[in-house]
Amino acid sequence: MTTEDTKLVMQVKQMNVSKVTVDRICANTYEGHALELACSEDRVISDIKFASFGVPTGECGSFEKGQCESPTTLSVLRRRCLGKQGCSVEVLERMLGPIRCRVPQNRLAVGANK
Repeated sequence: MTTEDTKLVMQVKQMNVSKVTVDRICANTYEGHALELACSEDRVISDIKFASFGVPTGECGSFEKGQCESPTTLSVLRRRCLGKQGCSVEVLERMLGPIRCRVPQNRLAVGANK
């Protein structure tokens, strides 16, 4: 049998199709700057999945908490952003809560669903 003689026959008896739309937004910035989250006109921020102020690691979509962070950051972001089309948060320790240890440059990382 040669390659030219080969045929593939498939018979589909049942096929389920699901449409899944996952709209995620994320942002990160260093202390002293503003972090902005924004949705399109017809959407609002429905959940803050991740928020860490201190030394989070990773990139948008794969953030992880670091060893030093403020324990109140997630609740602050949820209070300021949930249900809104967008929000802006000043990245300052007095706004996001005290950090458990001193590091040279703190960063806020946020992952949300819209």
